[in-house]
Amino acid sequence: MTIYNLKIGQKGIVDNIKGNDKLTKRLLALGLINGTEIEVKKIAPLKDPMIIRFRGFDLAIRKEDAKNIFIKSN
Repeated sequence: MTIYNLKIGQKGIVDNIKGNDKLTKRLLALGLINGTEIEVKKIAPLKDPMIIRFRGFDLAIRKEDAKNIFIKSN
């Protein structure tokens, strides 16, 4: 399951991040590492972008990037 599959208010634990190195490095630098709890705060029309919250701040993430962040159910 990816964060793209979550609905507003749902939470998950980051399990793996796939995709290109640029995306992975950017998310790791922001603190989105394996074991981090995330929550979906808002979803724009057509699910692009999504607002997720982790480590006390909100991040807007594109739909294609959200499909590369795999989670475990919380």
